[in-house]
Amino acid sequence: MSSGVQRAFKHRFYPTDAQAAELARTFGCVRKVYNLALAWVPLGFASAAVSFDGCRSRAAHVLAAICGGGWLIFFPNAPYLMTDLMHLRVTGNRLFWVDLTALQAFAWTGLALGFVSLDLVQRLVARRVGRVMSWLFAGAVLAASAFGIYLGRFRRWNSWDLLRAPRALLRDAAGTLLHPFPNRPVIAHCVVLSAFLFTAYVVLRTWRTGADPD
Repeated sequence: MSSGVQRAFKHRFYPTDAQAAELARTFGCVRKVYNLALAWVPLGFASAAVSFDGCRSRAAHVLAAICGGGWLIFFPNAPYLMTDLMHLRVTGNRLFWVDLTALQAFAWTGLALGFVSLDLVQRLVARRVGRVMSWLFAGAVLAASAFGIYLGRFRRWNSWDLLRAPRALLRDAAGTLLHPFPNRPVIAHCVVLSAFLFTAYVVLRTWRTGADPD
């Protein structure tokens, strides 16, 4: 029986200020591209749900429900891109306008993807339970999404954690929702963000269908 020597090497490097800034920019770009890729996921789920719902088989309806659940879990990733604006560096940033334009482009793209997917699912819901209930559904989804954005940005949870650590995620969320008064700033943030998202969504629906958003 032969035995080998296991050897490990540990390296550290100390970048200069310029190198640190370049590394931060590179990692930031990778993170934004990843977030943008996640913003496409709910649109894919919504499109699949609509396609399966058009079939008459029971299996297709089950698949539509599964896709609807996946859409709901990943939907906050689309408007979440707005929060990447917090990474905009103003002082000493020679590429300030480039960064500002890129961040805004990512944010508006995320909103557009989210709203298109919500429009698809809302129309599906309207066929099932009626127009009024579909708007209540849309409002509830946007409110839940605002809270999900808070959990992602400030509590550092993500959609995958609903599968990897559901108990810890739900416990953290319940700790905020069940104690609204100590968490007044959080609730206010979610209410304001929900109002913004709902208003923007209504504007989109109005633009798509004319004077009547329904």
